[in-house]
Amino acid sequence: MAARRRQTELPHAPLELLHPLTLPGAEIPGAEIMSEIGGDDAATLMELLRAVLTWSANPELAPAFDRAALERTEYTLLSRGPDALASPAGLLAGYMAHAETASPREVAWACICISDWASERGARATAVQFAMAAAFAWPRHARYSWLVARLLRTYGNLREAETWFRRSHRLAVWTDDVEAQASTLAGLGNLSYTAGNYARADVRLSRALRVSRRHKFTQLEAETLHDLFIIAFVRGDRSRAEQLGAEAMALYLKLGHRRLPALVFDFAMFWIIAGRFRRVLPLLHGLQTCFSEPSKRMQVFAATARAAGACGEIDDFDASWFAASTLEVEVRGSPVYAACLVDLGLGAASVKRWDDACAMLSRALDVASARKENDLVLIAESALDSIARHERADVNAGVMETREDEPSCSLVSTMLDALRALAPVKDDRPQDPLAPTFRDLRAAPS
Repeated sequence: MAARRRQTELPHAPLELLHPLTLPGAEIPGAEIMSEIGGDDAATLMELLRAVLTWSANPELAPAFDRAALERTEYTLLSRGPDALASPAGLLAGYMAHAETASPREVAWACICISDWASERGARATAVQFAMAAAFAWPRHARYSWLVARLLRTYGNLREAETWFRRSHRLAVWTDDVEAQASTLAGLGNLSYTAGNYARADVRLSRALRVSRRHKFTQLEAETLHDLFIIAFVRGDRSRAEQLGAEAMALYLKLGHRRLPALVFDFAMFWIIAGRFRRVLPLLHGLQTCFSEPSKRMQVFAATARAAGACGEIDDFDASWFAASTLEVEVRGSPVYAACLVDLGLGAASVKRWDDACAMLSRALDVASARKENDLVLIAESALDSIARHERADVNAGVMETREDEPSCSLVSTMLDALRALAPVKDDRPQDPLAPTFRDLRAAPS
């Protein structure tokens, strides 16, 4: 049945994709490339993008392109030698020069490589355009649509990302690509979480978890458990959160997963909210060498300042406050900026440095209000009101000491051992979200 389904036309559905030429405001497909890339490379990429879109609309007709011009472009690009742009662009020019023999696999792969190159340069529109071109070139392949959705989500275009995730899921079901089904459900769950619909996020991620477990997609299972831990955390279900987090940690340790430090940090914040300040201080100290990306480093130092202040560790608070302040210029504009300011303000209030606390919390209030981060607005307003009465500003009444026989204490020891085993990270800056999936695309069912 599966083999027969893959050979038939996809059924009609309300989520049919629009051709880029018909998208509002896209009269000239690829116009953004000129402003992002510029020069001869931009002109070449626009030429190739138009060729791919024309070919993908009618591949069976093999539109007649200027073969001689495309062959010259192919020769010029490939003559540049190994090059992250010239190599895939040269191959793509060759495919379009002989469009009648080009295959969706070849064309889509070349487009994705160009998208990867553009993303690393920060050319967002170019990256999206060529990722979409790949999905149009191979419209029956669920994972190309999934890549477009991930890229759109990374760049904050959540509404369009959901459309592409839904498209990808529909394709994955029709072609029996079970791993893509689980991945798209996880992607949709994360979009729901970002939109603040935690109940829907839980449902979608729980479905992704069931599929992952049934088919033994261990890495996806671990990542989905991590996401469900966060959702249980923000919904206030602490018992379920700790259980899900412990399961995710066990799998991360088994896999040597790169997100292990991120999970440890999320656990640290979970315990900070619960008032377990002394428990998290060693974890936060261990995390200080695990990140190099400025916003993540500031998160760690700000959380350390908050916990150290609550524990009355003045020297630790001062060192963490200073380390966080040196990163502030780089982190302004980041989605985590307001949360970092809140942590710093609460830490300062805990050590009765009222002026510093008021300054940080007032800035946090301004940033959070502008970004409509209502939870942070409420925390900052409540803390400022408490400071006005010179009361303890932290949301917790005091340090809650932990009995060593609590099950979570053994989890802390496991985390500390894992952090000690990690080599200090030299560069963990976010990579192009497409890059880790290239091998999956090569092996994916067609």
